[in-house]
Amino acid sequence: MDYCCTVWGPNHGNIDRLCKLQKHAARIILNVKISELSSRQLYKAMNWLPFSDRVDLKQATLVYKIIHNQSADALQNYFTTTQSMHQYQTRGASKGNLCF
Repeated sequence: MDYCCTVWGPNHGNIDRLCKLQKHAARIILNVKISELSSRQLYKAMNWLPFSDRVDLKQATLVYKIIHNQSADALQNYFTTTQSMHQYQTRGASKGNLCF
């Protein structure tokens, strides 16, 4: 389910379908009915994150890897720091804020 979720993002049209699929898979694995456990309880029992949270985690991990030069070279030019955009000493530049 994680395949390409960083590309899809949280606003992709099939996210709801994937969330339902994740819930259904957890219910089959745990052999429980819909009324027995809530989604939150299912995910906790399986030690899973909800799919939308997994997408957020994967995207944050990708940005971290890009910033710290741990990703493919082709992705390195997607972000630049505010400091490299101008020479002024601003709060954003000193904190290493990103420009997209």
